This record gives sequence, structure tokens and C-alpha cells, in this order.
Amino acid sequence: MKRIIRFSLVLLIGANLGSGIIWADEVTDWNGILFQAAHTANTNPLVTTRVTAIVQAAVFDAVNGIERQFYDYYARGAPYGPDDGTIAPWVVVASLPFAPEVVIPTVRSMAQLDLGATKRYGFKPSFNQTYEVPNGSTGYWVTPYHFGVDQGPVILMIENYRTGLIWNIMRRSPYVVAGLRRAGFRGGWLDGSGCASERGSAKGASNSSTRLNLPRSA
Repeated sequence: MKRIIRFSLVLLIGANLGSGIIWADEVTDWNGILFQAAHTANTNPLVTTRVTAIVQAAVFDAVNGIERQFYDYYARGAPYGPDDGTIAPWVVVASLPFAPEVVIPTVRSMAQLDLGATKRYGFKPSFNQTYEVPNGSTGYWVTPYHFGVDQGPVILMIENYRTGLIWNIMRRSPYVVAGLRRAGFRGGWLDGSGCASERGSAKGASNSSTRLNLPRSA
């Protein structure tokens, strides 16, 4: 009994003070504290096994007692925003000019899923493979809707990847140029260089002449 009490005290101290090690999540965190407590208390295997079972049962109850949260229109992972496992295929396609080496294989992979890639409106706007829907056609959550606003960036950015047409048209707009300059942007094509098609830089080469310098913060 004394060994169990000593083990429990060491475990409690370890949980409160921590060990300076960063683990992947709360479950592995508690496992690490448990093993360190067993080593520090120098308990025999029988006591260690008993206390381990108690800790694992407590962790199981705690984890399963957490109500999962889902977000609607939210800036996920930008860069450290919340992530509930939802993926938006149209956002992937709209990133084509910036990282084609990543986007193209990703789109091909998503095309293998039942997301309507070859149908009239293309990919469904979002899906979440971590949220099970047993009675659904895919077995996981897929939005039943399509949104016209999502199609615009897809079309425009595909053309920008191909020819740079939309970007070049905007660069010739005096209103866009004046607005960017008043906002504090400088350099690149805004100063008259790099006004040709951005096709070369869009396909993987980083061309400094096409990039703008962000305005300095006050």
C-alpha cells in the first residue's frame, strides 16, 4: 500500500511540474509522466501494472468526455489556426499558381475520392474524412451543397497558372496600381519591372521581379 501511495505522489508531482519534454498530445503526455513516475518511485512490476491500468482508464474517460468541435467559415491553419479535419478542394485548386508541384498531385489524389470531380460543378466544396457518416455514400462527411463563389477563384487561378492573363489585366489597371501604392506596396512589377506574364514564376520558379514588397507596419 505504501508503494502505491508513493507511486501516486510521484505521478501527481510529475503531472503538476512536468518533465520539460513536449509530447504529441495529452494521451502520450500522460503516458510519459506515468513511466517517469514508475522509474522514480522504483515500484515493482505488479504495482506499476495496477496503477497503469487506473491511469489509462482515467485518461480514456477524460478523452472520450471531450465534445468534439467543428467550425464553419474559419481560417483553418493560417498558419496556426484551428483544424477540425475539414478540407476544401476548391482552395487547393485555387493555390495552383503558387505551388503546382503540391497542388497537382493533391488534386489527382482527391479525384480518386467520391467528391464529384467529373460532375457538372466539380469537386464538392468541403469534406471531412475524420467525421464518420455510416449511412453516407462515402462513409464520411461531404457537404451536400455547391457554392458559386468557390468556382470563381478556381477558374481565375487555373488561367493565371496557364498564361497569367488575369494578373496581367489587373496590372494594367490604374486603379489597382494606385490603390496598391497608396496601401504602401513597393517593388516588383509595381515599379514597372516584371510586367510580363507570370507563367514562369507560377510554375515553380521564384522570380523576385514579380513580387511586391509588403507595406511596413507602423
